[in-house]
Amino acid sequence: MPDTPMQILSDTTLVTTLPYAALFALAKQAAASLGGKLKTEDAAAGTLQFKYRYGINPTGIRVDIQFRRRPGDETELVVTGRIGDSFDTLGAGKERGRAVLNEIARQIDTAAPGAQGSAPWPSPDAARAPILGQGDVQHRGKSKTVAVLLALFLGGLGIHRFYLGSWGLGLVLLGLTLVGLALAFPLGVILSLGDCARLIFMKRPNFDAAFNFSRVGPFTF
Repeated sequence: MPDTPMQILSDTTLVTTLPYAALFALAKQAAASLGGKLKTEDAAAGTLQFKYRYGINPTGIRVDIQFRRRPGDETELVVTGRIGDSFDTLGAGKERGRAVLNEIARQIDTAAPGAQGSAPWPSPDAARAPILGQGDVQHRGKSKTVAVLLALFLGGLGIHRFYLGSWGLGLVLLGLTLVGLALAFPLGVILSLGDCARLIFMKRPNFDAAFNFSRVGPFTF
């Protein structure tokens, strides 16, 4: 690790030796400082979710922050942003997620020992991030490749959505396809191809954060 106890791995992920209790509180502070409203908080499961206003969209932007323990005293933090349960066609959700990650990184730099205004860190043993595979933080075993193939060949039936766990969206796609057969307009198939393209271009850390390390609801997009 560099002198600053942090390393940014991608536009969604960083690793730090900052103790988990301090990191969790710092991430909450950073996300809130950018105008976010706290929606869910679970330190035991290593999850935070914030909502940001986005025009007239009632669901707004959702930013999920997830913490996972790595070997040694390192904690991995993954930040993902999305437009509620809708398409992020303009990339506003991803941009907000990057902004939150950058603000967390800035505050970690500020909190580093010796930095102006830094405070004493709690003991690393005071609280630890949940380790992958234990408690509520488990890899659900969903494969991006399988999801893409199901979306490509059976997407009109919503099979890829049933596979990922968002069965509500699967039923919507199935219903649109059945209606489309009657109207000779395969809307469900067209939408599923868009879903397929989105999965193809989704980076694997983002896929894992959305479908393997999060609680997936019926309409999780």
